[in-house]
Amino acid sequence: MELSIEMILISIIVCSLQFGESLQAKNYTKQGDIILGGLFPLHLYDETTGTCGQIRELNSLKRVEAMVYTINKINEDNIFPNMTIGYEIYDTCSYPSETLKCSLNLIPKQRTNECHCKCDCANSTEGACTESTKRVTGVVGAQRSSSSVQAAVLFGVYGIPQISYLSTSDELSNKLKYKYFLRTVPPDKYQIQSIVDILVFYNWTYVSFVNSDDSYGENALKAFKFRIKDLGICLATTKSVSIHAPDEYYNEVVNDLDMAKKATVVILYVQLEVASGIFEAVSRLGIKNRFIWIGSDGWGNYGLNAVKGNEDAALVFFIISGALTIQPYSNSIPTFDEYFYSITPSDTDNPWAIEFWERYRNCSSREPIIGLPPCDHLTLAPIANDTDSPAHDSLVMDSVLSFIHALQDMKDQQCQINSERCSKFTPDDGKALMPFLLKTRFDSPSNGQVTFDENGDSQPRYKIKNLQKINDVYTFVDVGSWSEESNFKNDSEVKWNITNDNSTVKPKSSCSDPCETGYATIISEETPCCWTCVKCLSSSIVTDSDRGTRCEPCDTNEPPFYFPNENRTRCEVIDGTFVTKEHPWAIILIMLSSAGITVTFVILVAYIKNRNTPLIKASSRELSYIIFCGIFCGFVCALFHGIRPGPSVCVFRRIGSPISVALIYASVTTKTVRVYRIFKTSAKSARRPKFISSQSQLLIAFSVAIFQILWMLIWLLIVPPTVKYIMPNKNEGTVIMLCSAWDNTEGTVDIEVIGSLAYNIILVLISCVYAFMTRKLPDNYNETRFINFCSFSTLVIIVAFSPPYFTTNEPQYKAIYKGYGLVINGTIALICLFVVKIYALYFVNDEEMNVFTQSRIRANTKTSIRDAMPAIQENRENTTQVSVAGVTEQAETTS
Repeated sequence: MELSIEMILISIIVCSLQFGESLQAKNYTKQGDIILGGLFPLHLYDETTGTCGQIRELNSLKRVEAMVYTINKINEDNIFPNMTIGYEIYDTCSYPSETLKCSLNLIPKQRTNECHCKCDCANSTEGACTESTKRVTGVVGAQRSSSSVQAAVLFGVYGIPQISYLSTSDELSNKLKYKYFLRTVPPDKYQIQSIVDILVFYNWTYVSFVNSDDSYGENALKAFKFRIKDLGICLATTKSVSIHAPDEYYNEVVNDLDMAKKATVVILYVQLEVASGIFEAVSRLGIKNRFIWIGSDGWGNYGLNAVKGNEDAALVFFIISGALTIQPYSNSIPTFDEYFYSITPSDTDNPWAIEFWERYRNCSSREPIIGLPPCDHLTLAPIANDTDSPAHDSLVMDSVLSFIHALQDMKDQQCQINSERCSKFTPDDGKALMPFLLKTRFDSPSNGQVTFDENGDSQPRYKIKNLQKINDVYTFVDVGSWSEESNFKNDSEVKWNITNDNSTVKPKSSCSDPCETGYATIISEETPCCWTCVKCLSSSIVTDSDRGTRCEPCDTNEPPFYFPNENRTRCEVIDGTFVTKEHPWAIILIMLSSAGITVTFVILVAYIKNRNTPLIKASSRELSYIIFCGIFCGFVCALFHGIRPGPSVCVFRRIGSPISVALIYASVTTKTVRVYRIFKTSAKSARRPKFISSQSQLLIAFSVAIFQILWMLIWLLIVPPTVKYIMPNKNEGTVIMLCSAWDNTEGTVDIEVIGSLAYNIILVLISCVYAFMTRKLPDNYNETRFINFCSFSTLVIIVAFSPPYFTTNEPQYKAIYKGYGLVINGTIALICLFVVKIYALYFVNDEEMNVFTQSRIRANTKTSIRDAMPAIQENRENTTQVSVAGVTEQAETTS
C-alpha cells in the first residue's frame, strides 16, 4: 500500500531518533501499572522564536486537571485491583510540530531505559524516575485537528490508541490512514450539517465562508460545498486564512467580505487566533451592523476569548454581537468544578500550574513583589465566573473513561478465557485493545451515553449559542441544539445586531428576494442564487426549468379553456359562467322582467274576470288575448337574457323576442285595419265590411304572425342553437357562456335576425300608418291614439337599441340592449292597451262614463255618425255603442 507523505516523514524522524538522544520535555507525570498519555495545548506557539510562548486561557489548565482528576478517582475506587492508572501529560503549545515532538516521547522506542522527567523531577510524583518506563496504553488528545493528525500517524505506526476530546476534522475518520484514532466529539461533517440546517432554518441562501488554511478549515469548506449543492445555498466569497497572516491580509479578507453586499451571514470556520485577527480587522475598518457570524467550535469553544485582549474590545463586542457559535455538546460536572476552583499551586504537581496562577490570579511564586501576593495558598474561586466559554472538561473525562471501560471489558474477556491471566493482566497491546474501544458503551457523568461508530466517531450533538448583551454585559447564551435525529431546534429567542443592538428581527442573507407570484426567475450564470424576476402574462403559469423558472402559457385558444390557479403553479379548467351574473344590470333586468310577468298575469286575471263586461267586449277580446301572449313572451324572453345560458334558454332567447313583437303587432295591426275599414266603408255604403267578425280577426292575426313563427322555426332547423364558450380576454381568465348557432356562423345568424327584425318593423309601420289615418275618428273610436303611441314607441326602441346591438362584440352588452328593450316595449304595450281599460273598470262609474260619452258624441260626432248610420243600423241588433274615457268602438254582443 502506498504510504502517505506524513508517514514517510515520521518514519524518517523515528529512525533517526533511534540512533540519537531521546527528546526531553516538561511533562506532568504519575507512574502506574497502566499509563495513559495526554496531549494538551497549554501555551501558544511563538512563530518568531520557534518556541512555546504566551500561556493560554484558564480552561486549558482545567482540561489537564480533568484528566488527572478522573484517573485519581478511578484509582481511589480501586476499579483495577492491585493495579494503578498513571499518566504522562505534555504541552503541545497549539502547534502541530510541537505535538509531534511530544508524541515521540510516548512511543515505545523512546521509552526504553530513559527517564523523561529528569529535567523537571521536582515537579513529578514520587517514583516517576525509573530505569524502565511502562509502555503507554493509550493517549488522550490532542486538542486541535492539525495536531491530532500528526500524532495519529505516529501512534498508528506503533499501534497506540488515541482518543481526542476536541479534534473534529473529517480527515481523522479515515480508518485506513488513522487506524487507532477515536474521539468523544463528532466530526466536522456533522458540524457542517448543523450549520447548513441553521441556514435552512433562517432561509439564508447567500453566505460567505472563511476557513483556516489547515485540514480543519479546508476539509470543512469541501464538506460545506458538498452539503449545499442541492439546497439552493450559494457562496458569495470564500477566503482561506493562515494563523500567521499579517494584518494587511486580514484587512483584505474583511474588505472582500464587505464587497458581497447581500451576503450578511459569514461562516467563520477557523481557529481562535484567526477569528481574533478577523474581528480586529473589522474593528480597524470600522464596519458596523454588517455581518452575522456563524462560528465553528474552533473559536466558538473559547467564548469571548476571541475578543478579549483587543484594544477596542467594546467595539469588537458590538461588532460580533448576534453571532451564533457551534459547540460540541458537553456539560459541566459540579463536583469537579468545586475541586478545580478550590485547589492551590501547592495542592497540585502540575508543572504549569504556577504560570496560570501568576497570570490569572496576579500573584508571585518567587520572591515577594510589592503589590503581588504569594500564589501558594490562593485558589481560583474568585475567577470561577470570569469566563463564559465551556472548558469541555467533561469530554476529557469521557476520553479517559472510554479507556477504562475498554480495559475492563478486555480484562473480563481474558479472565473468562484464562483465569490465570487475570492477575497478570498487562494491557500493552493497542491492537488488542482497539476492538474493545470501538465497542465501548457507557453513560457519561454529564453528557449522556458515550459510543463510537466504526470510524471511532461519537454520536453528533451540538449546542448553539448566541452572543447577547444582557445588563450591559456581553455573554454567550444557549439558544438551541442540534442532533442528527432532530436537526436544529431553536429553544429560545435569538438576538441579532444588524438593524440595531439586540434586535430580534431576523436578518436577510440572500442574493435575490423571492419573486412574487406570477413572476419567473432568470438565474445568473455565475451564481444560481442570484436571479432576475420577469413578470409572466396573467394567462401563464410559472414552471421549473434548467435555469430557474419560466412562463408557460395555459391553453386559452379553444374550449376547454385553461387558466392559472391562484398560486400560478398549474393550469386549471375554467368553468363557463355567464359574465353578467355579478353585474347590477343583470339583477335589475331579472327584477324588472319578473315584475312585468307578475303584473301581466294580474291584469290578465282581471281581464278574464271581467271578460263579459261591455268594455272588454268592445276592445276585441280575442285579439287582446293574443296581445297578452306577446307581452308575456317578451317579459319571459327578457328574463332569459339575465340568466345563465343553456340549450332551452338559448332557444327561447332566439325566438322569443321576434315572436313577442309579431304577436303584439299582428293583433294591433289587425285591430287598426278593422277600425279603419269600418269607418271607411260606412262613408260610402251602408253594407257591412267583410272579415270583421271575431273569428276572421283571429285568423288574420294568426296568419300575419305565422310568417314570423315559420321564419324562426326554419332557422332553428338550419342553424340549431348551441351554448358557446369564449374567452374575450385571455389575460383575465373569464370564460363567457353565450348562445350561438355554431362556430363561424355569425353572418348567417345576422341574416336571420335582420329578416325577423325587418318583418316586425313592417308590422309596426303598418300599425302606425293606420293608427295615423284613423286619428280624426270620433273620440268614441279613439283607442287608436294609444295604439299610435305604442307603435311609435316600439319604433323608437328598435331605432335606439338596434345599432349598438349589432355593432358590439360583447355578449353582455347584447343581452343588455335586447333584454331592456323587451322590458320597455312590453311595459308600454301593457299600459297603452290594457292598464287604461282596467283603470276604467275599477275606478270610473258607469254614469260618469255614459254622461261623458253622450256629451262627447253630441258635440263632436254629428257628421260622422250620420255618415255611419247605414252600417250602424244594419248591425244594430248585433252591436252596441260603448265609450269610456273618450275611447269608443264597436263590440260584439256575442261572446
